Amino acid sequence: MSVQPLLLVAGILLILIALLDLSVRVRRIEKMLCRETELLRRALRPYNHCSSYSAMTAYSIWAYQGNKWVLKEKCGQADCDCGPPPSRPGQYQGEVVKKECPGGSES
Repeated sequence: MSVQPLLLVAGILLILIALLDLSVRVRRIEKMLCRETELLRRALRPYNHCSSYSAMTAYSIWAYQGNKWVLKEKCGQADCDCGPPPSRPGQYQGEVVKKECPGGSES
């Protein structure tokens, strides 16, 4: 048996192992990003829709999409339009911010 076919098989096996390793690493990164996304969602929500605590400030959730701010979630105050969008431009597409509503605290 010639050496060339063995080298070819060994090369293919090394490529397959590298691809398997890469797919495992990508999956780990994906899981980490999912956890970080969930933590971000939780961090943005604690005082959103505060109906029973009148001293807490109400926040609306805005996302920067298509080069403009889009209201994603209202603050929950009665008759509140959640004011104008954030005054600063977004830093990147998909950026999410919470913004105090113009009504201040809910009463």
